[in-house]
Amino acid sequence: SPKVLSKAFGRAVDRARETGVSLPEGFRLYDMRHFGITSLLRAGVPVAAVAKRFGTSPRMIHARYEHAIPQDDDRMVATLGTLFPMPGVERQSN
Repeated sequence: SPKVLSKAFGRAVDRARETGVSLPEGFRLYDMRHFGITSLLRAGVPVAAVAKRFGTSPRMIHARYEHAIPQDDDRMVATLGTLFPMPGVERQSN
């Protein structure tokens, strides 16, 4: 049950604070989900794989977490540059 999991998470947060771990006030289980998704995307895990693992759609991942995958545009431009080289245009190395 989600309530049982949320209560267990609350107790774990309390225990962590008792041992000196610094967590923001109002820290929630949902914050851990956001952290996990953001970290996986920044590490280069494909959006479709992250969406499947977290039970959501790639469309939602792109809409909400676009900030976590800034390298996608650079990779796309670099790939297109190798597929369609333009005479007189120097390729930038990343």
